[in-house]
Amino acid sequence: MKDIEKTIRSILEESLFLADIARISKDIGKSGLFSRPVLRPLQTGEIELLQKNNNTATDWRRIQVTDDFSPNFIHNNRFHRDMIIGSLSGSVSIARDSFTSGIFNSFLSDTVIGDGALVQNVGFCARMCIGKSAVLMNVMSIAHSGHGSFSAGSLIPAGNEAGKRLFPFIPELLQQDVCTLIEYFGNDKESEKIKKLVASYVEKASSKRGIIGDNAVVSNSVKIMDIFAGNAACIDGALEISNSIILSEPRHPVTVSTGVVVRDSVLQWGACVDSCAVIEKSFLAEYATAEKHAKITNSYIGPMSHIAEGEVSTVIAGPFISMHHQSLLIAACWPEGKGNVAYGANIGSNHTGKKNDQEIWPGEGTFFGLGSTVKFPCNFKEAPYSIIASGVTLLPQKIIFPFSLINTPSQIVKGQSPALNEILPGWVLSENFYAVIRNEHKFAQRLKETRSLCTTQVFHEETLRFMLAAKSALEAASGRDVYTEINIPGLGKNFCTETNRKKAVETYAFFIRLFALRTICAAAKTDNQTSFSALVKSRKTDQTIQHAVTLLESNESGLDIKTMTGELIDKKEELKALLLESKQKDDFRGRRIFENYEQTHITSREDAVMKEILTRIDAEIQDYKSFLK
Repeated sequence: MKDIEKTIRSILEESLFLADIARISKDIGKSGLFSRPVLRPLQTGEIELLQKNNNTATDWRRIQVTDDFSPNFIHNNRFHRDMIIGSLSGSVSIARDSFTSGIFNSFLSDTVIGDGALVQNVGFCARMCIGKSAVLMNVMSIAHSGHGSFSAGSLIPAGNEAGKRLFPFIPELLQQDVCTLIEYFGNDKESEKIKKLVASYVEKASSKRGIIGDNAVVSNSVKIMDIFAGNAACIDGALEISNSIILSEPRHPVTVSTGVVVRDSVLQWGACVDSCAVIEKSFLAEYATAEKHAKITNSYIGPMSHIAEGEVSTVIAGPFISMHHQSLLIAACWPEGKGNVAYGANIGSNHTGKKNDQEIWPGEGTFFGLGSTVKFPCNFKEAPYSIIASGVTLLPQKIIFPFSLINTPSQIVKGQSPALNEILPGWVLSENFYAVIRNEHKFAQRLKETRSLCTTQVFHEETLRFMLAAKSALEAASGRDVYTEINIPGLGKNFCTETNRKKAVETYAFFIRLFALRTICAAAKTDNQTSFSALVKSRKTDQTIQHAVTLLESNESGLDIKTMTGELIDKKEELKALLLESKQKDDFRGRRIFENYEQTHITSREDAVMKEILTRIDAEIQDYKSFLK
């Protein structure tokens, strides 16, 4: 808890968002909006030229300008109340074209306009601060109410619409901070400490003006109200953006475009909202995307996640989550992310008929198939990278077996409820390993330069820990043809056959050992060490090595590194065969169904990801063979 408190205190001290608000709220002349910070009233000649150019003002004395101000590029405007205008020389860039800076055909009230800005065809602009070289063009209304904190400090329910777990809008929170926060927001005592820090943040975020950052563009939009838009933000064609924070910077600009509605929300660096998406009371993390009529409400969407067409409500979603089609995700706590929700999936049975207080915890990388339906509550946290097959309906349950396939029953089991599905623990590894490798490849391809710590690896310490526990649970059972939750805790509302139990034990054992050998042999190669015990001793502070050692059998401490390296080479050869075989199943099935399958499909050996991975494994094998010599 102290770590997250420390993080929030650090944000309070170092926040550029808060610094921008403080800068604008103090001496506006020294806010950085003007190259010459000394302000003066308009001169008589300047007023006469402005009037000649068809400009009017309720009181010309209430307009202040900088020393280098020129009225030459100000035409056909109405100025109301207090105005501060910088030097409007130079030009701005819009859609790869250049336009002269200035103020044209607009109504402006109580607004600050920085050096080099362009304001054109703005129907109503009030209580705004327009940054240097920023653009307002073809905007019906852009204003600030004169108070408020742009949605900072808002609290939304996290995963449970009617529960105690709340997520606070602190714009600079990163993915790792979110994972920590949701662990503590069910604890009344601890959450009160966080709420006090959030209150301090809200106080500092309060502003009397809306802010459009330097080089930002707001164009062709209808209603902009109470927003902070950071540097280089691009808003084009939005229907409404209100009470929202857009953290943007030149290297990681935020884009909000055609037909979009954003209310009471936070968009972090690099986020993109497009094509009529609706975002309400939600937090889009770095490079998250919402498009194609997506509807997101009361949710946190993690870095590099992509939501299109579907509906998301009361969700904490981690990185790399994909919803590319019409589907539903409600009341989900999914901080590990990396999963997929396919077309027609209904992950949203959070209302029992009594109250909307149920939830789901999908595991990392969970794949919800076409038309699958999940009844709450459900907990798959300890079953990462599992697949819920197409059309399957899941009853409320907890599953603890990673890389499982949950499918409709392949057989009728006498005495078993027909509502039970069949679970194949470890199936994704033994029969569909290409999907695992492609996921890692896909995550790496989508990975952006982010402040959040997002790993693309499927196999890591937590995944292996869950696999080890699953293997032990399966090994503890024997002597039956079919097992249920009564025989093997953690199977959920599913049955598992003896054949699949045995295969799962072998599969988990293979990959656990592969991970351990790979970790230890890689370290040995780096250190040029051939003694296992010496390596462990020299790396006693290396948690990754120590974890790998615990995955090995206890009686193997006398083995040397060369023996382990030889075994690793053999296992990598097995891995290549497993990878190719898992993808070739599609080829075999396709050829049975379509006579011209190979003419219209890329075969497994021609597949770009397959070729890249096989080449990489071959290179690793050669490296280890060289090490053995």
